[in-house]
Amino acid sequence: MASRRYIPELIYSVAFSSLAVHLLFQRRTAEMQQRQVGAQISILEGLKARFLAGERIPDAQVARLKKLGREGESCREDEDDIGWKEVLFGRQETEMEREGTEKWDRRDLERVQQEIQEHSNAPS
Repeated sequence: MASRRYIPELIYSVAFSSLAVHLLFQRRTAEMQQRQVGAQISILEGLKARFLAGERIPDAQVARLKKLGREGESCREDEDDIGWKEVLFGRQETEMEREGTEKWDRRDLERVQQEIQEHSNAPS
């Protein structure tokens, strides 16, 4: 009988935890999309500047830069079709998303390691 009084608190804690994880995922997704758009813009601006300067750019290099600009686009076409499995257990990351996340995690880890080395080498 005493355990029944804790049920609302349990439900609230699960709901808040779920909300926190969802918001964290949304923030990471938004940051990744912003970085991708920024990279695409910088690639296209560089290409535009080279064209305006009158530089002759080989077609292969233009094609490579276009491919680089398109690499960050989502390959997921069925965004509107969400099933219960996906609602309950979450969406599976694509290989491209996983590689992007791993790359940024590695960069963050390298930055932290570099900062630790700088602080350990600094005189006290």
